[in-house]
Amino acid sequence: MIKDTLPVRGHLTIALNGNVVREVENLIVDGGATWVTGRMLAAPDLTNYPAINTMEIGSSDTAAANGDDRASFTASTLGSSAIATTSQVTSPSIGIQFSTTFIAGTGTGAVTEAGLFAGTTLIARTVFGLVTKGEADELSITWTVNVSNGT
Repeated sequence: MIKDTLPVRGHLTIALNGNVVREVENLIVDGGATWVTGRMLAAPDLTNYPAINTMEIGSSDTAAANGDDRASFTASTLGSSAIATTSQVTSPSIGIQFSTTFIAGTGTGAVTEAGLFAGTTLIARTVFGLVTKGEADELSITWTVNVSNGT
C-alpha cells in the first residue's frame, strides 16, 4: 500500500532588539492539523477555522506535545500580538511566513514559549531556551510554516 503524506512544519526566528537570539523548530499540534484540513474544505467554516491571526509568548518550560491546546498555553501567557505581516515563501517548499513584534512594555519577563493561533485554536507551539525581555526591549518573531510533499 502506498501512503502519501503531506508534512506541515514550522520554524521560528526570534530576535531581541533586532538581534537573532533563537532559531527553533515548532510542533504543529493536533488542533493545528485539524485546522489545516478544515481550511481545505471547498466552503470552509470560517467560524471554526478562522485565519491565523495571533502569536502569543509565555514562560512555560513544559515540552510541547501533540495534545496541547489553548488551555495548556493560557496559564503562562505573557503577551499576545496580532500578526503584523505575512508573506509567501516559495522555496524550498510551499509555505507562508507570519511575523510580529512584541513592543516595549508588552510580554516583559522570562520568555520560553511561543504559540501560533487561529482565533482560539492553537496551531503550533514551541518551547525554547530562556529569552529575557526587559521593559524597553522589542521581541520579534518570524514564524515560517511550510507544507511539503516529502521530496
